[in-house]
Amino acid sequence: MSLRSRSKSRERTRSRAPSPDPFDMALLPPKNETKEDKAAREAQEERARQISRAIDNELKAEKAALKKEGTPIKILILGQSYSGKSTTLKNIQMQYGRDQWEQERSTWKIVILLNLLRGANTILDALAAPTIKHAAALSVETNTKFEAYQSRLSSLKALQSVLEKKLGAAAREVGENDPGLTPSEVAKRSPDLQGPQEFSVPSNMGWKRVLNLKRRKSKSNFSELPPMIPLETFQAIAQHADDITLMWQDLDVQALIQSGDIILEDSSSHFIQNIKRVTADDFDPNDEDVLRARLRTTGIQEYRFKGIGRKSDPDWAFYDFNGSRSSRSAWFSYFDDAKAVLFLASLDCYDETDSDGVNRLQDSLLLWRALCSNKLLAKVQSLILLLNKCDLLEQKLQRSNAPQVSDYFKNYKKTNDAKSVQTFFRTYFQQIHSQYSPEPREFICHYISAINTQSTALTLRAVKDVILMQYLESANLIQ
Repeated sequence: MSLRSRSKSRERTRSRAPSPDPFDMALLPPKNETKEDKAAREAQEERARQISRAIDNELKAEKAALKKEGTPIKILILGQSYSGKSTTLKNIQMQYGRDQWEQERSTWKIVILLNLLRGANTILDALAAPTIKHAAALSVETNTKFEAYQSRLSSLKALQSVLEKKLGAAAREVGENDPGLTPSEVAKRSPDLQGPQEFSVPSNMGWKRVLNLKRRKSKSNFSELPPMIPLETFQAIAQHADDITLMWQDLDVQALIQSGDIILEDSSSHFIQNIKRVTADDFDPNDEDVLRARLRTTGIQEYRFKGIGRKSDPDWAFYDFNGSRSSRSAWFSYFDDAKAVLFLASLDCYDETDSDGVNRLQDSLLLWRALCSNKLLAKVQSLILLLNKCDLLEQKLQRSNAPQVSDYFKNYKKTNDAKSVQTFFRTYFQQIHSQYSPEPREFICHYISAINTQSTALTLRAVKDVILMQYLESANLIQ
């Protein structure tokens, strides 16, 4: 290349304008923005910065406090999805972190309304003729009635979307960059369970932080921020309460629920039955409401409690893990210094399968075997089994068309009564514990119904005493 050609090439290179950064372009204000729009945008950005600074300050304060407190007793709460881990953790919070529990209780109102809407929309989706197994057997009159429900309640999906966006925005303000989370995990259902797509938020409690900041009064004027639930959304849900009740009480709808054509979450059924109360202007969630409210989380939740029981007792740290099969690999990094494991297994799912066709209770048994045989947990004496949802198991077995346990577990030879079924599975888990534990350890098992606060509280006290005793023995503080 000649000297003149190289010179022209350099001139073209210097004169070529750099490509605009797409990120910078996205942050530019809208074209033709008016003064009023600019003022509103800047005010919104300032509010977001205030919330971000407040959350950063809280996180720094918590980190400093945890550093001073030293190493707590580390307890892992494990089990597959829908086994009741979060409900059990709520019971622990209610018993041993009562002040924080009461402060956060009102933030669950938005989740309760979301559960209600999810349940109503699940029914409406199932009433569409193509999704009902026995649609051909329904009369023209019944189908016409179902179409009327769908018409009158057609706006419920939009209302559900409003609440999901509200919760999603709250979570993203502090949770979108959680370590260990992939973008596909956020706001997606577990791939291990059949059913409608389930809304979820990251598990660092960001949504509760933000919603608490938005409702409480402070010197930073956070009380002026928008309420947790837009007023027009709440009023619209309340206006549909009578139609939702009419649909719920419809005998044909109930027949489809009983036959399994419509499958609802337990929380949705509870809140639909109590729709007048939860849509009242003065509704304030009670303990049972919060226990039943379901919000799927991704990632790992950590809760710390100071001196459960006596002031001289050490602090406790509970870790609640996502139970979906794709998330279980994240458990192992927490095993090395764990002092106890609470393993939740739901007994009412003996006839249910996940999207891979794996029986859910069989999956729990395999997961239990993996934990019992894990070398990182070999020294953990407090490997405690909680057989959950005994109340739902009994309800299922009492139905005239109840699935036979022997159809799913061929070595079960007794009748379909709750006591025999519970004993069978307890023995099954115990045999795995005895066969696969690397070192001998006591088999500790409790039957629970996590939504029964009184019986669960007694169980948790017994569990706490066992864990504390074994912790003190391992630390050579008692003989």
